[in-house]
Amino acid sequence: PERTRWVVDALVDGGLLPDSVVEKLDWIVRRTNFIDGQLDSFLDETSSDGDDGGSRRQVLVLGSGYDTRCLRYGDRAGLDFFCVDLPAVAENSRMVVERYLPPGARPPAFVPFDLNDASDGGSLLGAAAGRGLVVDGSVPTMVLCEAVLFYLEPGAARAVTSELFSGLPGARFCLTDNLSKVGVVPGGG
Repeated sequence: PERTRWVVDALVDGGLLPDSVVEKLDWIVRRTNFIDGQLDSFLDETSSDGDDGGSRRQVLVLGSGYDTRCLRYGDRAGLDFFCVDLPAVAENSRMVVERYLPPGARPPAFVPFDLNDASDGGSLLGAAAGRGLVVDGSVPTMVLCEAVLFYLEPGAARAVTSELFSGLPGARFCLTDNLSKVGVVPGGG
């Protein structure tokens, strides 16, 4: 959020961070810009003519942590965010969002769910639907998975991706993640 951007600027501009950290931050900025571009395209492609972008749409963010996308896009009419993370993280994120939510922005729905529970039969989509996510394909949906899967047990990563790909008809996916746990490996090996 703009109100906290000064922290990073002071660290970078003041030379307080080693070059290796600055390079990593540059990579994170590029990844953020890519995901934002995908989300912008999704929103453009799913808005109805003449509705000022107010068509109902939803974004499911996996392992949302302290992601600020729901704050930056929270003023878009008809756009609902569903932020999934561990129960303690979801609760802490909720408190941060309450503090920094811009005036007029819609707060996201926080979905307290341990993605590793998916390998034991836990349902991510069931948990998200319980918080209002529409899973029948009637509402345009985008799923964001940004550097989450490598934290999961292999069985959980497979269960989560399988449930998402089979349980959200017509959804768009943006995965900027390590997909080796679901069998996608560079070079096919």
